[in-house]
Amino acid sequence: SHRSRLTYWRAISPATELSLGFAFNRVKSVLLPEPNAVGPRVRFGFQIQELGPESQFPIDRAQNTFRWGALLRRQTAGGRHQLTVGGDISRFQLNGIETNNQRGYYHFSNNFGRTAIENLLYGTPSSYELTIGDVARGYRNISSSLFIADRWRVHPHLQIYYGLRYALETAPVEVNALDQILYRCDCNNFSPRLSLAYQGPAGWVARASYTVSFAQIPPVTYQQIRNNPPHARNVLVQNPDLVDPLRGINLDDSQGRYSPIFLSPDLVSPYVHQYNFTLEKMIVERSMLRLGYVGSRTIKTINAFITNRAEPVADLSQIRIDTVDQRRPDPRYYDVNYVVNGGIAYMDAARVSLDMRLARGLAWGATYTFGKALDTGSDYAATAANNDLTSGRHQWQYDSYHDRKALSTFDSTHAMQVHYSYDFPLVSDPQHWLARLVNGWQVSGATLLKTGTPLTLYVGSDAPGFGNVDGGPSDRPNILDPSILGAT
Repeated sequence: SHRSRLTYWRAISPATELSLGFAFNRVKSVLLPEPNAVGPRVRFGFQIQELGPESQFPIDRAQNTFRWGALLRRQTAGGRHQLTVGGDISRFQLNGIETNNQRGYYHFSNNFGRTAIENLLYGTPSSYELTIGDVARGYRNISSSLFIADRWRVHPHLQIYYGLRYALETAPVEVNALDQILYRCDCNNFSPRLSLAYQGPAGWVARASYTVSFAQIPPVTYQQIRNNPPHARNVLVQNPDLVDPLRGINLDDSQGRYSPIFLSPDLVSPYVHQYNFTLEKMIVERSMLRLGYVGSRTIKTINAFITNRAEPVADLSQIRIDTVDQRRPDPRYYDVNYVVNGGIAYMDAARVSLDMRLARGLAWGATYTFGKALDTGSDYAATAANNDLTSGRHQWQYDSYHDRKALSTFDSTHAMQVHYSYDFPLVSDPQHWLARLVNGWQVSGATLLKTGTPLTLYVGSDAPGFGNVDGGPSDRPNILDPSILGAT
């Protein structure tokens, strides 16, 4: 990585200052399979460790960011108001080669009446995926923001900070017009911010804040369209021949069957409402007690819906892996992947902390957090790319939103953290041998204890209970005995 900064600052008057800045960041990534790794990726339904790295490698990527910004701050007479106005504009460049399954991907699953490992021994994979064609691309887009804010000292015991931020992000453009991104500029993002601090009676201090934050649509999300025709296509072969998995596939036919990735034309930036409240007080001479709440609601998280999946038929004998493509509704495609704003995430937590200031060389603190994180199948880090594209597929493609709300994969109800630092007592005589051993030394540490995260189950067969309907992995299972829910 390369990082460069240039800043100009000037005091226009005793109460006014101006800052101008420019920044350049470059991140170059070349991630290759280990030289002795198996050529294609080979997976065995999680029954044993798979061979080779995951499918998104190799990656040869360079990302450049050029950013300009300005900030003007003015203190009013008497110091009751501090006004701030600022803005920035950034230009992003993404160049390189990046795709799923460029090396090929064999998937052995529980199929043909055998386990995944037995199918490996028989040489009968359930599916084979490969991306063919030219996937080198260069994308460009711009983001910008403006804001105005005021820190207002209403009273010696009350301070308020309030402001408004406007941001926009243009849709990326491929420099050689090899791809076309259909969603448009996300140009209506307004973020209010309000925070206050109040010193109440009996030494209590109350703090509260609220804001809305917008995220960018990640480059790893929109760059997936490089896998679509006419310059590339993703092939998904069911019940392939192990030695010649592309038998019967015309690699020269750009109009042949493929598995597309479509970006929703109304795709926009995810955003989150964030809010918190804290009460704090010095309860004895050297200890600070804090009682707090923090919460958030994340809206329009990025998610992937997979459609055109093979459907069940009345003749159960025809629900086999070799009939998957014949049972798809649209014969032009294999799986069809739609990237949409399709999720909401919820987080609420209460926190109690006690901090002891330095006394006799010892300072320590402890924090306990009780919280819960929920989402509808897509959390704050979701990109709808790579593993996010297929993990936790919906059980039924025509009812994608049904019954998806559950604990987030990172949810941990209870957390207790203790931290400390201790300065060894000084030996007053610097010539004493003990002074050379202990003077100037400090020991410090932290311990975090947390409850476990939820166990998320995925299965390679589908919900109806009479076989693998569409051949796809990572479906959520049906719970036959609801009494086990919540058990440990």
